[in-house]
Amino acid sequence: MDLVFQSSLPHQYREPLERLVFFNPNQISMQAAIAHALDLYGAPAVALEPAGLTVRIQGCPHAQCLFALEPAARTVDPLLAGMLVYVRTGIEELLVLHIAVSEVHGRTRRSGLGVAMRLIRELRAAARRLRGIRWIRLLYTGDRQFQIRIGSTAEGAAAHEPAREWARLVS
Repeated sequence: MDLVFQSSLPHQYREPLERLVFFNPNQISMQAAIAHALDLYGAPAVALEPAGLTVRIQGCPHAQCLFALEPAARTVDPLLAGMLVYVRTGIEELLVLHIAVSEVHGRTRRSGLGVAMRLIRELRAAARRLRGIRWIRLLYTGDRQFQIRIGSTAEGAAAHEPAREWARLVS
């Protein structure tokens, strides 16, 4: 599946974005983790900013988004496949506050994890370009700490090891 990544969305994506964030049937499987994230950082809200639509977090004004879009036919807008919201919590860490996969893309465990892992890989690639970032930590892993090391591909060994471990945690 081809995905395109961007940090904001055109205004016509408001309804799909609201469905993804607030009315996503896939949320049930992560209900406790989502509640924990809401308790710690506050509720998400869809916001229209000069660059386009984004998701803001009540208690985290510096949170940023990464959206995954699946290109469709030429005459149709790309489909919103998923998104994640993250924040830099210190000099060395990015924390993923929320991650969501659309109902269509999350119909099977494999396709849902595929979108989620592509989002995390894209964030990891961006993190390599940020000075000082050494870790990405995922909040949706319950009581376990899950961190992805940032470094060269040689340092990170197999890029798929974090994917397998995270898939095991959310299953």
